[in-house]
Amino acid sequence: MSTPKKVYIPAVILCLATYFLLAALTFDPKPSFGDDYNYIMLARSLKAGTGFTDTYLPVPKPHTHYPPGYPALLALVSTVFPGSYVALKLFSVLCGGL
Repeated sequence: MSTPKKVYIPAVILCLATYFLLAALTFDPKPSFGDDYNYIMLARSLKAGTGFTDTYLPVPKPHTHYPPGYPALLALVSTVFPGSYVALKLFSVLCGGL
């Protein structure tokens, strides 16, 4: 037996509402160390034209850990909102909801 599709839409809406509520309650506008710091640094290197490199090292070298797609999107967001960590983090919350 299959569940009617009418049941899935409210379930998806409830999950998204819960996600965005929890994201709003736990949102921290400050940059933190970890993955988000690495993604922001990679986005900055792409935006600066130095390629997909770890520019925080004494001698920058090509980055090999994360794929370049998400940092490229963050570079676009930082072009529209220069210097705004909040915009980058809100974009991440939106991507998480999608």
